[in-house]
Amino acid sequence: MLATAYWLSQNLPQNAQIAVLFIAVLMGVLSGVNLFHFLHAHYDQSDALIQVAKFQERSLKHRNNALSLVEKIREEVDEENQQEQKVRAFVQDETMESIEKPSEEENQ
Repeated sequence: MLATAYWLSQNLPQNAQIAVLFIAVLMGVLSGVNLFHFLHAHYDQSDALIQVAKFQERSLKHRNNALSLVEKIREEVDEENQQEQKVRAFVQDETMESIEKPSEEENQ
C-alpha cells in the first residue's frame, strides 16, 4: 500500500506527497489491526469450538455412565420384583393347599 501511494504521489508537490504517504501508512496500520482482530477472533472461535466439543464429549461419557447405572438399577429392581412375585406365589400356593387339606378331611 505504501509503495503504491509513493508511486502515485511522485508528480505531486512535497506537502501533498507527505500527506498521501502519511494516509497510506495509517491505512496500512488500520488494515493490519483489522486483520489481527479478524484472525484473533477466528482462532479464538476455533478454540472455543474445541472446548465445546471436549465438554460435549465429557457430558456424553457422564450421560452414558449414568444411563448404564440406571439400567443396572432397573435390572436389580426387576429381579427383586420377580423374586417377590415368586415368594408371593409360593405363599399363596401354600395357603391354598392348607385351606384345601381340612376340607378334604371333612369330606372323608
